[in-house]
Amino acid sequence: MSDSLISIKYRHPTILSIRDPVLELPVQMVSYCKIEKGILSSFLVLKIDTKRGFKKFYYKLGFLDEAQLDRIKNILNCLADYNETDNADL
Repeated sequence: MSDSLISIKYRHPTILSIRDPVLELPVQMVSYCKIEKGILSSFLVLKIDTKRGFKKFYYKLGFLDEAQLDRIKNILNCLADYNETDNADL
């Protein structure tokens, strides 16, 4: 995450050097984000505000240990704080 852009990249399990962006959008467009735990893996859920309404995106995170989940949750909290302060200025 940069100051104004969130980027989600996919890394192929066998070809580790290739990291293709799956989603890149301004941080202001993300209205909701959380991690959902499934039976075998975790999912990142993003709700995006578009001109046509809202869209939900689900990204499979795979098997993550607690330390990795905590790092992702900290990033999502920063994203939520950024959007709250950005909306407070309006």
